[in-house]
Amino acid sequence: MGLQSWYNDRENAFIVKQLQALAFVPPDDVPFLFEQFINSLDAQTDEILEDFLSYFECTWLGIVQRGRRRRPLFDILLWSCHYRVLNDLPKTNNSLERWHHAFSRRVNVHHPNLSKLIQKLRIEQSSTEILIEQAFSGADVSRENKKYIRVKERLKKLVLNYDVEDGLQFLRACAHNLIN
Repeated sequence: MGLQSWYNDRENAFIVKQLQALAFVPPDDVPFLFEQFINSLDAQTDEILEDFLSYFECTWLGIVQRGRRRRPLFDILLWSCHYRVLNDLPKTNNSLERWHHAFSRRVNVHHPNLSKLIQKLRIEQSSTEILIEQAFSGADVSRENKKYIRVKERLKKLVLNYDVEDGLQFLRACAHNLIN
């Protein structure tokens, strides 16, 4: 679609980030806020943006036919992070991916035999039990980057103060906090 070069423009990248920010809107408000966002764009949107918005609507929201939204390819409840942010739950599976990568490096073999795998799992269990004890004792066992912690705190503050009347401002504020 030519999005790579199109996205290099800062204004275009910010439009995409505002669409990503819809993930932080309460799921019931997403279609309304999407329409409001589309209407706020300049009347002279380019062809690449129009194609991208059509794709986005069809895939993530469902297109409007006969006055009703059709089912999207991915249901809003599947990709919405609104309640995850409110409940301090992770928005991604990055921590699981990080663990898997580290464990694979510790095993150091693509297809270990059963005894080697059991040995490495026991070591992993011991390490996990130590971390649990440290957490119970009040130690900070979080390995999360401080930059991401600050972004998470800002996003939670925004989500807590969400008001549909200021929806476009909410999207802009969230977009400023999204990291590539």
